[in-house]
Amino acid sequence: KTIEGPVTENDKKGLTFEVYKQGSTAPEWTGSLGSSKFTETNGKYTSENIEVDEGDYTVVEKLTTENGTVTVTYTLNNTAGTITADYVNKNVTTEVFNVAGGATAELDFKNTYATGTLVIKKSIAGLTDTSVITASNIVFKVTGPAAFNNNTGEAIVDCSQFTNGSYTFTGVPAGVYTVEETSNGSTTTYTLTSTTVNGNTD
Repeated sequence: KTIEGPVTENDKKGLTFEVYKQGSTAPEWTGSLGSSKFTETNGKYTSENIEVDEGDYTVVEKLTTENGTVTVTYTLNNTAGTITADYVNKNVTTEVFNVAGGATAELDFKNTYATGTLVIKKSIAGLTDTSVITASNIVFKVTGPAAFNNNTGEAIVDCSQFTNGSYTFTGVPAGVYTVEETSNGSTTTYTLTSTTVNGNTD
């Protein structure tokens, strides 16, 4: 198992795999990345050897993140396989594959977590005395998914860090964000307005 994109350690370790023999509703084997059944080397997770009888099997991966934030692909013995995805219910299933007697089936899963860009823009209209505002006193707090900003879930920026009136976060995890202006840097009362774009507030 390899993982690309922002994801918390808890979400990563909670990823669980189940091996099913065709016709059975009970898994032959189950294990999560955070358990002793997997070892991690340089970011790649490898399960213990799973002894199964000869026959046809599927593998189900139980996901831990919100719908729409991750895409799962896999190979079987270095050949790309087809995933049946149910991201709403947080699980994906491989196509049926055969394990012959004495043979080894090696499945390599890859989870790619979606990222996007968050832009904060600030403008001030109708202010006659601009000296009451200093850029470092205009402060924004951004709150998002747990994996945002190196797994802190939030970030604080001020206008001294802006370029041409905006600040850009790149590679942010997909999800819901809240942007709050915690300090407007002014002793003058003014009305704050925001513009909503694609369901997110600038």
